[in-house]
Amino acid sequence: MKDGLDIVFIAVDNNCKRLYFSGANNPLYIVKKMESSKINLLESKSLSTYQLIELSPDKMPVGFHAFMKPFSQQTYTLEKGDLLYLTSDGFCDQFGGNDGKKFMRKRFKELLIEAAALPITAQCDFLKQKFLDWKGDSPQTDDISVLGWEIG
Repeated sequence: MKDGLDIVFIAVDNNCKRLYFSGANNPLYIVKKMESSKINLLESKSLSTYQLIELSPDKMPVGFHAFMKPFSQQTYTLEKGDLLYLTSDGFCDQFGGNDGKKFMRKRFKELLIEAAALPITAQCDFLKQKFLDWKGDSPQTDDISVLGWEIG
């Protein structure tokens, strides 16, 4: 069988707030609240007080791929209040909207920044409703997995 698995894998050391990340085709998104001193509203195109950091994956699946190599590991120091999002590609690949096009990663990242202002417990309903609004009458394209985690 020539098939592979796309996945995000993390480990978090709570004692030193260190995150270890490896990704197979799927990135890890970290949304953090910016310090008010770092927000320059004159230079910013939006009034968001949140910043999205994307940890890029290796461009190969787990399992079978023509050019397999060891997966890389990235580390990141977390801060209290950081939001982690582990996702499949299903949300981004969903067809819908007025033109029947894919949702795409750029729009998904903007949605995560918008969701960050909500309590973590309300973000699931927010993302689910945005997905259903986008999908409309289109059939669901793929599985949808989004795991959000707030660092305490």
